[in-house]
Amino acid sequence: MFAIVLALFALILGGCHTDETVELRTWTLATADPAGVTITLPGKVDAILPKGASGYELHTDVTIPENWRGKPLTLAIADLESATTLIVDGEVATALDWNVVPGLPSQTTHAFRLEARLTRASPVRVTLRVELRARRGTWIETVPRLSDTLGGDRTFRFVHAINDTATFATLAVLAMIGFTYLVLYFFDRSRPIHLWSALQGMGGAYYVLERLGVPQIVGLGDSLSPFFVAATTLLSVYFVHAYFALPRPHAIFRVVIPPLVAVAMVLMLLSRTLLSRQLQLGDAPIGVANLVSVGIVPYQLVLLWKLYRQGRDRFGAAALLVGWGFVAASFPTDAFYGNGAGEILGGAHTGALGLGIFAIVQATVLGRDHIRSLKHADALNVELAGRVDSLQASARENALLSDELRRQIAERSQQLATALARIGAVPERPTTITAGTEIHGRYRVVRRLGEGGMGAVVEVERLTDGKHFALKVLTSATTGVALARLAREAQVAAQVSHENLVSIVDVDVSETGSLFLVMELVEGGPLVEHQRRYGDATWARTVLGQVARGLAALHARGVVHRDLKPGNVLITGGGVAKIADFGIARLGADPHGSTLAQVGAGSKTPAQSGATEQNTALTGTGDLIGTPLYMAPELGLGGKSAEPSSDLWSFGVIAYQLITGKRAFEVPPVLEALAGRPVERPSFPEGALPNAVLTLLARCLDLDPTARPTAAELASAL
Repeated sequence: MFAIVLALFALILGGCHTDETVELRTWTLATADPAGVTITLPGKVDAILPKGASGYELHTDVTIPENWRGKPLTLAIADLESATTLIVDGEVATALDWNVVPGLPSQTTHAFRLEARLTRASPVRVTLRVELRARRGTWIETVPRLSDTLGGDRTFRFVHAINDTATFATLAVLAMIGFTYLVLYFFDRSRPIHLWSALQGMGGAYYVLERLGVPQIVGLGDSLSPFFVAATTLLSVYFVHAYFALPRPHAIFRVVIPPLVAVAMVLMLLSRTLLSRQLQLGDAPIGVANLVSVGIVPYQLVLLWKLYRQGRDRFGAAALLVGWGFVAASFPTDAFYGNGAGEILGGAHTGALGLGIFAIVQATVLGRDHIRSLKHADALNVELAGRVDSLQASARENALLSDELRRQIAERSQQLATALARIGAVPERPTTITAGTEIHGRYRVVRRLGEGGMGAVVEVERLTDGKHFALKVLTSATTGVALARLAREAQVAAQVSHENLVSIVDVDVSETGSLFLVMELVEGGPLVEHQRRYGDATWARTVLGQVARGLAALHARGVVHRDLKPGNVLITGGGVAKIADFGIARLGADPHGSTLAQVGAGSKTPAQSGATEQNTALTGTGDLIGTPLYMAPELGLGGKSAEPSSDLWSFGVIAYQLITGKRAFEVPPVLEALAGRPVERPSFPEGALPNAVLTLLARCLDLDPTARPTAAELASAL
């Protein structure tokens, strides 16, 4: 509103101190009749011109005032929406370049320099040659004025400042705002308000371009802006509803108005191009678009006033009301002219300026909303930081408690394993486990997962918190060594915590005297159940990388698994590989290793997943421990020879099987070594994986244990 008042004040001020001018009101329109048609400006010539005319000429004889003769003069036309050439006594006058596109003639305001040599004689014949590219090019609603200035009289300079300079600045503002919010919406689709704001800016920008004459230059005419304005006002409804978190706009704004505006625009284009002879609609489609625009503005004003009264973001509601006030105050000049009612401000069109001010106001509202969001986010961050600190402290405390619990489980398991390994035969205690059975008053059996010769794995629910785990129990053990193996599994699992190892939760003896251990429940199956994927090198690399990391964690704690095979690698539903079954693992610092080293694998302990893969380990004298097909050749000397490198041999056998889909050996190498026969090493197929990775995997199957890589090296490479 302030800008409009300022513009009016400038016009009045300019009127109080006007330059001396000569108004050229009477002209002759050149027609087929040699005499032409006399017209008085302001006026329109569209009714006189033949249909389809590409231009027209007006001429008049101008008497130069005596005190101006021999001086450079300026002929200015405040507003004529067509490219125009001035000819003075047959010579083309110099056009002052007001166009937004440099090098092209102006499409709105026009000014021409009459050199001194052209003004010495009086009268002079002045001819306006108008190139007709748009309908409004036939509307000459401002009177051409001659002045002894170098750039036009004050009124013309004021109109030029509004119609060209201020309008071009508005175009820059609208383009910047539209592009900015379009980019914001592209990166954050959750805020449609940015899309509505961007589209509003683009719609307004087209209107401003039309005011600058750009569409006329490229042949689009001057009739599309009403439809863009209608679309912009419609989008403003969506903007307000989105900004104030209101329900979706009424169906009339979603179902009725958009198709109505679109159909009207299509009909207007057809009536003036392809079907011009068959479809005569006049300005009816444009009238529909204008009606939509005029009707939406009061709706917006009433809605914003209600929101302001309700106290729902009063600043936003008040600011948008002010913005609409600028639009309402600035558009009468454009509305009167656009509907053929003439000029009411000397040729100045302030509608574009009002759109620019509204866009700035709306951007300010959005900017304030963004700042509030940032402040709210900062406050949340501070609050969350406090919570995170508290959670981290709790996590550290829980980690300490977890470490202490694992230490206690490991100590208890070691004591049980030591004691059980020293006893011989034990009375067989057949144990029956069914759904609903409570174990030690702490766990309730949910379902059976699997079973082996002497044991079973069941899913249990912890009674204290309802969490589910896997519970392994020996149902018919007859020796202390068999019990010791289960205790050893608990001891190993409790000492090492890693995402690729099955973790231990508890170990104890049930009321019936059966030893049991509780571990995490793995929702999935062993690797042997994924044989259909054997041969997929990409999948194999992912699985092997995880197994290598778990193996590296074991070796870092001095643990040798001694029975690494597909049946002891569990794959979760999310594709995470976990090493399980540490019943025959060897602890490097175990003072009782000589006793436990004699624990054979002939008595099968089922994996947590309940798999029942046949265990073909030899137990004869107790020297061979593990599954022969995956055992390193040097283990023929006995279980005490097991080192981390022995696990790496098993890893290499598994890797070959996963990558190629074939067995690495038909006869277990450990048996070939015992028989004194040479071991034929297989070759990994070239190109299945990067050469560096294949080289490491091939080294896993080296007969020299010292030549094999470490699990950590494999984990890094994979």
